[in-house]
Amino acid sequence: MEITPAAPPASFAKIVFLFAVLTFFFGGALLEATVGSRFIFFYSNRYQEVGWWTFLLLLPVFGTLVLKVKGVKEQLKRSYPTRAVRWTFMFPLVVVVASGLVVIAPLGWIAGHAWAFGVDTKPIPGRLVSVEDYRGYGKGCDQKGKLAVREVIGSICLEKIATLPMKPDPSVIVSARQSALGLLVLGIEAQRVPR
Repeated sequence: MEITPAAPPASFAKIVFLFAVLTFFFGGALLEATVGSRFIFFYSNRYQEVGWWTFLLLLPVFGTLVLKVKGVKEQLKRSYPTRAVRWTFMFPLVVVVASGLVVIAPLGWIAGHAWAFGVDTKPIPGRLVSVEDYRGYGKGCDQKGKLAVREVIGSICLEKIATLPMKPDPSVIVSARQSALGLLVLGIEAQRVPR
C-alpha cells in the first residue's frame, strides 16, 4: 500500500490569500501616508473622479461581505456586545475604512514605485501656487502646498523637502524622481534671481 502525503488544508491557501490582500491594502495606505505625501500623480484628476465612484460602489459590496463572511459578525458581537454601538458605529466604520483602503492603496503603491524605481531628474522649474499656514508644532505635516510642475498641479507636504515656512512663489526649482505615472518631489528651492 502506497502512502501519499496529505494535501495542505484549503484554509492555509485562504490565509495566504487574505494575508496578501491585507498587505496590499494596508501597505498601500502606509505608502500613501508617507511617500505619497510628496508625490505628484500625473493622472490625479481622472483618478479622483473614478475613485469617488469606486468608493461609493464599494460601500454596499463591503457591507454585504461583512454580513455574509463567516466569523465577522461574531467577532463584532464579541468585541462590541452592545447592539446599538455595533450597528450604529462599528459596522459603518468597518465598511467605510475597507472601501477607502481599496481606493487609496493603489496611489501608495504608485508613489512607492517612483521612490524605489524612479529616475532622478535634472532640476525642474515649477511654481508653488499656494501654501497653507505654517504650523511648527504637533504631529503630521507642518506645511502643505500646491506645486505646479510640467503642467500638473499636486498637493504635497513641504516638510523635509523645503525650508519652512514657505510662501507662494512663481518660480521654484524642483528636484524629483520621475516614474511613468508621476514625480516624487525630493526638494524645492526658491529660484535665485541674478543681480
